[in-house]
Amino acid sequence: NYGTSTTTWADDWTVERMRQAIHWHDRGRFKESHAASEKVTQHAIIFGALENRTAPTLRFPRAVKGGTRGLDRKVREEAEVLFVGSGRELGPAFPSLRETLRALAMLGFQWWQTTLEPADDGTVVPVTQAWPAHALRYELETRRWFATTNEESEVEIVPGDPRWTLIGGDQHDPNGKPWLRGAIRAIGREFVDGAFAANDRSEYSDAHGMPKPVGILPPGVALGGKLDADGNAVPSEGDQAFESLQSLADSRSGALFPNGMTFEMLAAGVGASQVFKDILESVAANAAIVLLGTDGTMKAGSGGVYSSPQFGAVAEARVADDVEAIATGCTRILMLWKARNYPAAKVALRAVIEMPDTQRDARTKS
Repeated sequence: NYGTSTTTWADDWTVERMRQAIHWHDRGRFKESHAASEKVTQHAIIFGALENRTAPTLRFPRAVKGGTRGLDRKVREEAEVLFVGSGRELGPAFPSLRETLRALAMLGFQWWQTTLEPADDGTVVPVTQAWPAHALRYELETRRWFATTNEESEVEIVPGDPRWTLIGGDQHDPNGKPWLRGAIRAIGREFVDGAFAANDRSEYSDAHGMPKPVGILPPGVALGGKLDADGNAVPSEGDQAFESLQSLADSRSGALFPNGMTFEMLAAGVGASQVFKDILESVAANAAIVLLGTDGTMKAGSGGVYSSPQFGAVAEARVADDVEAIATGCTRILMLWKARNYPAAKVALRAVIEMPDTQRDARTKS
C-alpha cells in the first residue's frame, strides 16, 4: 500500500500525488506544489531545517542607505519607517518577511503586488501583498506569467510593471524559471519516504515491540481437548497451558503451567527494524542538504545550528541569497515610492538587511 495508503501522516499525499505536484511545478503550475510545501513541514526534520534556513534573516538588522543631508535625508528617514519594521517583520509597506523566506526556500520565488494608497498629507504610501503561489501560473509556450484574481479571472504580469515585484529572480527577466530552485522539487519525495517509513515503523513496533512468549509442553501433554457427554468441548491440559502462555503478554497477569513445561520471552532481533532507521536518517540528511546545503547542522550531537563547522560558507550562502533577493525587491518598491512622492530628490535609496561578517574575527586575528 506504499503508493495509496492514507493512514499515515502523509494523509492523501501519496507517492503519485507528490510526483504529479512536482511534475506540474516544473511546468509552471504551482497549486499542488504550494499545498505540498505547507504539508511537508509537518515532518520534524523538514520543519527544523526550514526554520534554520529562515531564522537568521529574521534577526538581521535592517536599514535604508541613502542621503544624509537635506531633502535626501528626509526621504531616507521616511523610507526607513516603511521598510525597517520591528522585531522579525518588515515595515508596514511590505508583506510578512517570514512567509516570503519560506516561499523563497520551498518554491524558489514569490511575486509581490504593490498599490500606492493616498495618504492624508497628499502623498502616496506603498502597500504590498504577497500573491499566493496557488493563484499563479507560468505559461512555458508563450513565456508569460499570469495571476488569478478574486474574481477567478486572470491578469498578465508584464515584465517591468511597477505594480509587480519578483522576489527570487531577475526582475527584468522573469522567464529565468526561479521555481526550479524551489526545495519542494527535491524534498517532496523525502517527506513521502519519511512519512511511510515512520508509519511502517509504528506498525512494526505494535506487532513486534513486545516480547512474545514461546513454550514447550512436557512429554505426554498435548493440545486438543475432548467432548463431554453433552458434546461440549473440554480443553486439554495443553490447551489450558497455551491460554496461560498467551496471558503472559499482559504484564499484569500470571500463569499456571503443567509440571515440566518450559517457556521464554522472545524479542525481535536488534537489526530487524534497521531499515526504518536507515530510511529516516537518510530523509534527515537529505532534507538538511536541500534546504541548507549541508547536513552538518542536523546530525545528533552537533551542538546547535551554528556550532557545526560544516554550516560555514555553504549554508551562509543560502541565507545570503535570501537576503539579497528580499533587499533587492524592497529597494525597487522604495524607489517607486520616492519617484511618486519626491521626484526632485536625487538620492538612490537602498534597502539593506545586514548579515554579520562571520569571518571578521578570523581576519582580525590573522
